Amino acid sequence: MERLGIFVLYDKSGIADRYIDYSLKALGELCKEIVLIVNGRIRPSDLRRIEGYITDAYVRNNEGFDAGAYKDALLKFIPYDKWKHYDEVVLLNDTFFGPVFPLLDIWNKVKEDDADFWGITRHPKIVLNNGKLINSHVQSFFLVIRKRMLQSCDFLKYWKNLSYPVDYQSTIDTFELNFTQYFENKGFRSKTITDDIDNSYVGNPYLYNSYQLILENKLPFFKKRCLTFEGQWYDDTLKALDYIGKNSEYDLNLIWENISRLCKEERFESILNYYALEKFYENHKRIFIYGAGKYGKRMQKYFQCREWKFEKFLVSDNINEDKECSNYSGEHFEKTDGIILALGRAATQEVLDEIEHEFEQGQLFVFQFDRG
Repeated sequence: MERLGIFVLYDKSGIADRYIDYSLKALGELCKEIVLIVNGRIRPSDLRRIEGYITDAYVRNNEGFDAGAYKDALLKFIPYDKWKHYDEVVLLNDTFFGPVFPLLDIWNKVKEDDADFWGITRHPKIVLNNGKLINSHVQSFFLVIRKRMLQSCDFLKYWKNLSYPVDYQSTIDTFELNFTQYFENKGFRSKTITDDIDNSYVGNPYLYNSYQLILENKLPFFKKRCLTFEGQWYDDTLKALDYIGKNSEYDLNLIWENISRLCKEERFESILNYYALEKFYENHKRIFIYGAGKYGKRMQKYFQCREWKFEKFLVSDNINEDKECSNYSGEHFEKTDGIILALGRAATQEVLDEIEHEFEQGQLFVFQFDRG
């Protein structure tokens, strides 16, 4: 079976971090050709580094985001008479890390299924708080299109008629949410790896169930957005990372390298700046976590995931005091110590007002609530 991979890369700084190499190399083990579509720009040194994993590369303006990149790949860059004769065309982007398990495993899960297109996960049908209906759909970060659909007039017509989305939300509305419904209405059948899993997903499967998907089903990808610290899925995320670290050959440093750089450039939407926290950890002899509630426990689990050490939790009363948690007022701090305020927005400001004057600049680490 011959496959063509179309991989979309976007980075505002034009950087392709090392996790891209890993993804392309793994994809190349299953695809005869890989075409890289760069939205925006890419550093020449990075392109030279990854060119051994790809067949061709095209650089375009970031018009229409991923959907626009796929449209141009199929209508402008790759001849129609070429891609329509492949057994499968794989559409994927750079919003995930991995594969953390062999890609061949997921192909084997669907090889006997006669679906016309398939993906990793299916977003369930839900109604948002504003009343908007989200229909069930195959999530578009990874799509495999099979020959019957590739050779249909409907497939070509879909891309010709697709308008370039003008912003992120219109990309979701006109491409991700519409793709599955459009082709199913034309008589094509979809499939995902998770269709046969007994679950009770109430939202994005990869956000809310990353640990279950990786543990029980060995799904190969880990989405970047899972690392949003304030997300209610964060504990599940860290369990997934711990499992990957212990049961996969995937180098977790590839994840932290990319996320840290995005945070340094202030391009990762989370109240936790991972880059700043790494520097904070490196620059202080002892680390204390102020707060033993939700954020404090999350910070503890993050430290465990990174195999970092901290002294203890600090609280402003004696209610939770034990060997791992003590009253702030009873501790003596050196200038080489650092304190992470792992608290909500209001509590952070309240504590800052009380203790900020007791420390030198740089000794206190606080969340960036304006980024959340």
